[in-house]
Amino acid sequence: MASVLLLQTVSEAQTVYTSPSLFVSSGDYSTGRTSFGTDFFLPVTFNGQYTIGGGFSSVLLKESDWEYQQTLIPLSAGYFSYPWQGRIAYASLTGKYDYKLSQGYNYKDKGNIFSGEVHYWDNYDNFGLHYAYHEYKGILTSDSLSQLTVQQIQARYEFVIIPELYLSLRPGASLLSDDRSLYYFGAKLHYFPLPELIIRTGGFVGERAYYFDNDTFTLFNQNATQKSQVFIQAEFFPLLNLKLTAGFQITRFDGYNINYIYGGVSIPVLF
Repeated sequence: MASVLLLQTVSEAQTVYTSPSLFVSSGDYSTGRTSFGTDFFLPVTFNGQYTIGGGFSSVLLKESDWEYQQTLIPLSAGYFSYPWQGRIAYASLTGKYDYKLSQGYNYKDKGNIFSGEVHYWDNYDNFGLHYAYHEYKGILTSDSLSQLTVQQIQARYEFVIIPELYLSLRPGASLLSDDRSLYYFGAKLHYFPLPELIIRTGGFVGERAYYFDNDTFTLFNQNATQKSQVFIQAEFFPLLNLKLTAGFQITRFDGYNINYIYGGVSIPVLF
């Protein structure tokens, strides 16, 4: 809802809007593994209709005898003309595994993600459909799986409950070339208690794998089946051109759990 209001406002003003964002995250695995990530993204919207964006994401996974460095570079382009909105995106993934005890076990992997989405708005009701095609090559699992493709399909319905509450429902499926067909149901609740404060909470139940979040351009690059997720996030605007974000997330996979904490800063600017 907030994005539509923003796009309509920018469109009327015939201006340029951007909001560069920098995030950091820390993950604690139940297996003892840890992760640390940094994400930067720069979107630019022209006249409330045309949007382009690009970013950089780096995640370092560590255990006692190895490290894995993952880099994701997303690019996107979108168009909005009420009641229709669409976006295409591409993300390039590279990974480097460093086994500290023997260089003979070191390897690299790579992946590509092609994504598209379309939305139809009826006032503040949003009906959307998202599709992503993933391809991965390298040593992807401990038993040396060398390549994998993933088709990700997700529907979306968003609506206002009361002026302070906005609900997003997101059923979807992940279809993998290793014969896994996974289905899930996600939801996100947006609460606006104050003009300068937004609280978001939600998650999913069911099963999915290699999930690509087309809102945040975040990739869950784990071969294990993801079983559930819950999160809570707060966004605070101490100034008109400053947004601070902090959140906590619990994600359960087949065989282990990950607890994430994250925070970030965004600088919205209207020219």
